[in-house]
Amino acid sequence: MPNPLSPVHLAGLPVDQAAGLRSLFARTLLRILPVLSCDDDRTGGVVAGRLALALARHGRNVVLLDASGAAAASVGATGARDLADLLHGRAEFDAVALGPAPGLRCLRATQGLPELIAAGAANDEFFAGFLRLENPPDTLVMTLPCQGFGGMPWLPGSGEVLLLCPCGERGLTGAYAVIKRLVSEMPIDAAPGFRLLINGASGEREARVQARHLSDTARRFLGVTASYAANLPRNVLGQALGVSAGGGRHPDSDRTLARLAGESAMWQLTECAAPEAGAALTH
Repeated sequence: MPNPLSPVHLAGLPVDQAAGLRSLFARTLLRILPVLSCDDDRTGGVVAGRLALALARHGRNVVLLDASGAAAASVGATGARDLADLLHGRAEFDAVALGPAPGLRCLRATQGLPELIAAGAANDEFFAGFLRLENPPDTLVMTLPCQGFGGMPWLPGSGEVLLLCPCGERGLTGAYAVIKRLVSEMPIDAAPGFRLLINGASGEREARVQARHLSDTARRFLGVTASYAANLPRNVLGQALGVSAGGGRHPDSDRTLARLAGESAMWQLTECAAPEAGAALTH
């Protein structure tokens, strides 16, 4: 297997030494926003896809790394190529990444991301590779399976995670279990924080009550910070499942995710610096 960390395999193009004035404005920092659902990877994928689209509409340059198989489809990006094709040198970035909307490129990763994680190679150099692209992103939205990869929990760093939680006792229990699994082997000072996106509460009051219960429990027993992000109205995401960006509008959920896209600029996300800026994952 070729070296999956090679910038040639990741970017498909060598670093442009003749960039001139463009290099003065080149992005040198990538913010990484992981999204997962506590019990439904498909629904979590829809959230990640629609949020990535909202970020692009806010002027961000976004790559959506989709390990769920549902995120890219939710914004109208369908294709058979996978991150694995990039890692094995079978295709270049522009042949694998699809651009369903201005400012948004989608990269399917149902095979490639588990490969990287199993090889211990989903690290600083991999993420820094996105900053070697001719048009580097400033934001990477990535879906993560609720059961981890091969049953093992994994996060791209110690920054905040957006966690989708169904409303109700089952949602509380499932969300707590996911948080516990993710932080169980981490030092407390290296544990991520969580933004709680409640799915299906009857209103803002019910959503905030659920988030507060989960936040108090996570802080008391795990020493983890979990804060309320927003509520998605009942059935809105269920209606959106499998619907492409051009196949229907869902104004309630889209408005909520557009607000989160704006607020995410203040979130403490994992950040990856370009190599020339001293590459390191921080939070």
